Amino acid sequence: MSNHLNTAEQYRQWVEQCVAMAKAATSNKMRAHHYATALNYLKLAEGEAKSARRPDGVLSSRLQALVQLSRPVSGFPQNLGKSV
Repeated sequence: MSNHLNTAEQYRQWVEQCVAMAKAATSNKMRAHHYATALNYLKLAEGEAKSARRPDGVLSSRLQALVQLSRPVSGFPQNLGKSV
């Protein structure tokens, strides 16, 4: 597996950890901080996954699973980062 895939997978794990910390946070300020951090890691994971694209333009099945951002991360607010 390429370094980009390993890095993308690590970022996704950090997203899950940040979401867990946000759920456990006792203040709205800390909750917002952890969700914002999770969103940043999610964007980094997507960038790393795109960097792992093979020269022929075909993505490996593992990479496709990493970039599938259509499915929400468990507990991740759907409207985070979008202007209302």
